[in-house]
Amino acid sequence: MLVAYSVDRQGPDSLLDGRFGRCPFFALVDEEHDQVEFVANSGVDAAIGAGTGAAQQLLDREVAAVVTGQVGPKAFEILAAADIPVFLAPAGLSLAAARERQRAGRLQRYQIQRF
Repeated sequence: MLVAYSVDRQGPDSLLDGRFGRCPFFALVDEEHDQVEFVANSGVDAAIGAGTGAAQQLLDREVAAVVTGQVGPKAFEILAAADIPVFLAPAGLSLAAARERQRAGRLQRYQIQRF
């Protein structure tokens, strides 16, 4: 299972970035093989549509889940349409701690309230 984490930098000391569409990097974690690949967020510098661009980038990488601080409604709808759950974790949390919480099922799943 490939899980994408929005992070502030590349490397083992990276921290969760609270901005899904504007985070500089994604840490793509292959949970089955315990491997991490850092990729630049292609939408980070977009004038508009940063979140939707980031969502499409992760769809193209076939991620199974996303962990971030917050995600906009358009990006969320793209991920939800592809059955990719989004989990919330606080910005500034270490990647290692976020991974631990994700594996333990201790992260809140993001949902849009519909009235």
